[in-house]
Order: sequence, then structure tokens, then C-alpha cells
Amino acid sequence: DPPSTSTDDSGSVNQQRVLPSQRYQMSSTRAACLWRNRSMQAALESFALVVVADTTALARPMLQHGWPTPESRTHLLIWICNRFDYGVVGDLHFYQLIRSLRSRRRVTVVSSTSFE
Repeated sequence: DPPSTSTDDSGSVNQQRVLPSQRYQMSSTRAACLWRNRSMQAALESFALVVVADTTALARPMLQHGWPTPESRTHLLIWICNRFDYGVVGDLHFYQLIRSLRSRRRVTVVSSTSFE
């Protein structure tokens, strides 16, 4: 996120970085924890289409664990409505996951604007 700016009483400019809420920060460890007992996978397999919208990083548990598999009957749609790396800025493993999506036929990525 871009830094926010404000001025103090002396007219000096103060910059503060706005951090995403903890709920949108999806580390590799957090993704592994969510996926560990496969109950999420079992629940998702009951749907023909799973949509992750707004914050792309929330798809990390699925992507990191290779879901949906080529054999899955479920399709994953990632709808980017924010910066694609919101909550995971600078996470090289996440960037690698995103780059790998071109080769995953059960995953489709769309954006809400051409800017995304």
C-alpha cells in the first residue's frame, strides 16, 4: 500500500505505511495450517466452482497445496479486485504460485479492471 501522509503543527510531512489487516495476510505457514487436515479440500470438492474474490492471497491455501488438481471436478476462479499481492507484498513464494497459474487448467484468473 502507498504510504499515507499528514502534516504536524510545524508543517513537517509525516509518512506512515498503511498495513493490511491481519485477516488478509496469508503466509505460507498460515496457508499450511488451514489446509493441514484436508477438511477444506473435502468441503471445496463439493462445489463445481469456487470463487476467491477481492484479495488474491486468500486463495493461497488452495494454490500452495496444488488444488484443484487436474483430476478435480471443481474449478477455481480468482477474481482480482485489489492489488494481486495485497497482504503478501514481497513474498517470493506467493509470486511463484501466481506465475504457475498459467499451467493450471482448473484455475482461472480475472481482474475487475484492466489496471489489475
